[in-house]
Amino acid sequence: MGKRIIVYCDESAKKGKHFSNFYGATILMSEHLYEIQKRLNDITYDMGLNDEIKWNNISVGNSDRYLQFVDEVFDLIEEGRMRMRIMFTHNYMRPLGLTKEHRRDAYFILYYQFLKHGLGLRYYNRQSGDRELEIICDQFPTTGNQVENFKRHIVEHNERALGRAGITIKPQLIGEAKSHAHIILQATDVILGSMNFRLNDLHKAKPQGKFRRGKKTVVKEKVFRKISSRIRKIYPNFNIGISTGHRGDIANRWNDPYRHWCFEPANSVRDDSAVKE
Repeated sequence: MGKRIIVYCDESAKKGKHFSNFYGATILMSEHLYEIQKRLNDITYDMGLNDEIKWNNISVGNSDRYLQFVDEVFDLIEEGRMRMRIMFTHNYMRPLGLTKEHRRDAYFILYYQFLKHGLGLRYYNRQSGDRELEIICDQFPTTGNQVENFKRHIVEHNERALGRAGITIKPQLIGEAKSHAHIILQATDVILGSMNFRLNDLHKAKPQGKFRRGKKTVVKEKVFRKISSRIRKIYPNFNIGISTGHRGDIANRWNDPYRHWCFEPANSVRDDSAVKE
């Protein structure tokens, strides 16, 4: 196998109070894969985190161990071993002209937008060496023609631009996997879940009839704050609810170790009733 760019993709929260359609990706070079897997697997083993690492699995009993796991994830990001990208939509941008087919295929259409525009792959510097692109997604919600059409669409609409950047894309290198078998997918899930948690005000949630938040909500906010502090160590004053700017250099869409993208459909209208106050 030649050198590859490997992308692990996950998705979460199709519909939220303020933000929806959360997609996340962890991007790495194949020569770093073994080290990343080993470091993440070692820390989970050493801490006794035996269950699948997921945002929804954070509890009072394991939250301190998740804090250590998050630190290891962001150490790898800061060291340049991997990059992370998060995409979501804001509910106040209401798309217009959607057909029945658009609604049926929304999951794959948004995935396509994320992979094409959200990762910055076309700005990869081919002076670092030509590479194949491998995309590993969490299990798709459907099988058959929709999946095959999705793979073909990804290749056909990215082949030329990626080729200019020195990246080869093939449908046979676009696949899916069960997250419990891939620690990098699990790491992606934790960061992605934390953003949905905070952007949709789930940190304020209280059990029905109660005046205080549940203990699990409290410790989840603690983990989010750790994630937020590590992002702001890279980018002071980082705003999690807007697209990350490229600061005068569009190549930073690839170069940056961590980025957010608030996707806005080209044909849309602002719905002020959905604006987060």
